[in-house]
Amino acid sequence: MENIFIFAFLVTVLYLIMKLLEMKFVYQEMKPLKDLARDVCMVFSASTAAAFISLRYQSSVYDFFNVMTKTKVLNNDQTQVFTGEPGF
Repeated sequence: MENIFIFAFLVTVLYLIMKLLEMKFVYQEMKPLKDLARDVCMVFSASTAAAFISLRYQSSVYDFFNVMTKTKVLNNDQTQVFTGEPGF
């Protein structure tokens, strides 16, 4: 769960840096802090939701692409290996 928040924080910081550079060099005027804070909150919540959904449904996406491309992609989490004595 902390990986989701780290990812969202990094995306938000990068967005803030890019937005400040855009305001300083492209538009050459600064927006009000209220508008910037609103944009940063929206980016943080959107990136948190996207990361959560992506990690939650990751196996479903793998299965979907296996069907679409007709290739077998092994998922290491589900691979089972027999290492004991045989029962026969």
